Amino acid sequence: MSRTRKAVFGSAFAYVQYALALITGFVLFPIIVWRIGPYDFGLWLMSGELVGYLLLGDLGVFAVLPWLIAAKHGARDTVAIGRYLTDALAIGVVMGSGFLAVAVAVALVDPASIGIDPSDWLKLRLPLVLLLALTGVGFPFRVFMAVLTGLQDVVFGGILSVMATVLTIGLTAGLVLSNWGLLALALAAGIPPVVAGMCSAGRVVVSHRAQIDRWGLPTWSGCRNLLAQGFGAWLGGLGVRLLTASTGLVFAALGRPDLATVYAATAKTAVAAQPVCWIVPDSGLVGLSQVHGEGDLARTRQTALCLLLLYLLIPGGATLVLLVLNPWFVRAWVGANLYAGDYVSGLIAVNLFVATVAGGLFKVVGVVGYRTPIGLAAVVAGLVSIGLGYALGSGRGAAGVAEAGLITSVAVILPFGMMMLAKVYAVSMSTFLAECLVPWVLRAAPLLAAAAWLGTRLANASFLSVALATLGLCGAYLFAVRPLVDRAPWPSGVLSWLVRARLARPRFAAEKP
Repeated sequence: MSRTRKAVFGSAFAYVQYALALITGFVLFPIIVWRIGPYDFGLWLMSGELVGYLLLGDLGVFAVLPWLIAAKHGARDTVAIGRYLTDALAIGVVMGSGFLAVAVAVALVDPASIGIDPSDWLKLRLPLVLLLALTGVGFPFRVFMAVLTGLQDVVFGGILSVMATVLTIGLTAGLVLSNWGLLALALAAGIPPVVAGMCSAGRVVVSHRAQIDRWGLPTWSGCRNLLAQGFGAWLGGLGVRLLTASTGLVFAALGRPDLATVYAATAKTAVAAQPVCWIVPDSGLVGLSQVHGEGDLARTRQTALCLLLLYLLIPGGATLVLLVLNPWFVRAWVGANLYAGDYVSGLIAVNLFVATVAGGLFKVVGVVGYRTPIGLAAVVAGLVSIGLGYALGSGRGAAGVAEAGLITSVAVILPFGMMMLAKVYAVSMSTFLAECLVPWVLRAAPLLAAAAWLGTRLANASFLSVALATLGLCGAYLFAVRPLVDRAPWPSGVLSWLVRARLARPRFAAEKP
């Protein structure tokens, strides 16, 4: 199976997984809020963000491991793959033990000693302990999931991801409706990764022994090398979490757990759309790493430029949809009392585009190196976003937090990403602006303005009116960006799909995938 076809299959499975998560998530979100209450759910959002920071305890090893294995797989170095697996497994066992130790500490801590209301801590203690313990048990198995990704076992990995999503949905719905409260959310979040990890381990042992030689004891030098390789990715993951998963903590610092729920409801569609924007280009990152491992610099640069165009076009369409749809949807979905307003909704939608483009720049550079400076830049951007969020949010509430996110993306992340693109791929900032970003803005800006205007006017309209407006704008967007798609240097496998979709014209000569 070619890399292009593997990327397409991987994207298809990921879209099925996210479709399930989106549909049921939007159904379950109001049920959870109504059953548990906005205040208690806000408490869970804040504590969940803290657990998310603890997940960075792998120090980036599991984030970078698929890329390292993909590069060695491209070079047919099965011995190196085996060493990576055993060394990463040792790191996973140590980190998993750390989670279990944190779970014990949480169970024993006195809430007064950490400044938490005892009544709030009584609600959170047991769910947090269970979530941390399950995460610790499942942590070593994440190694095998990373190995499958690096070997591009897309069919098994895709089916497994879909089944894990179904299990999460079933546990959430069943336990919440059975009045298990916050405990339901903890079990639904903690059990599926453990099950998926065990299945991944079985797959690696049974089906991929030929790609992995010399399973043995881990070595300190190998573990140290993995930690060094993962440090930049860890910094990047920390920065991304600071940027995207800290609003609850900001509202906690402001003393407004209720606003955390309101902001989460308003941003739900954007949060759900962002992974969808990443699926297609992200599925090509492993292939980019393999091409880079083969040493073909021209094809590496071509692949990176095509992925960047996808990081531009897909979130652009998503932003258009959010601008026109979100004001109507949130009101109809959870009620106007949980909607932060058209201004906040618009800021969130625009930041979805800017942050995805900037993140795409970071990813196409980070997959081939320079992970430490990228990670440091992401951490700085995250700290800037939190500081601005607190400063602006103290006087402007949810609007200030949304403004802080957009300012950080435009002023910090995007410029640095373009600088790193020039350094690694010799694509200057002026070239990226002139050939990619500015042409897109000129074609899409009128449509985005129309979408924002229609979003405010159709907030109380019928579903049919909103749906027709959204479909019309999407059709106009595809027509507007078609010239950008048509002239891009796509590999032949991708080009054939675009030709069938009538987004590009056939070419007499095309690059090989």
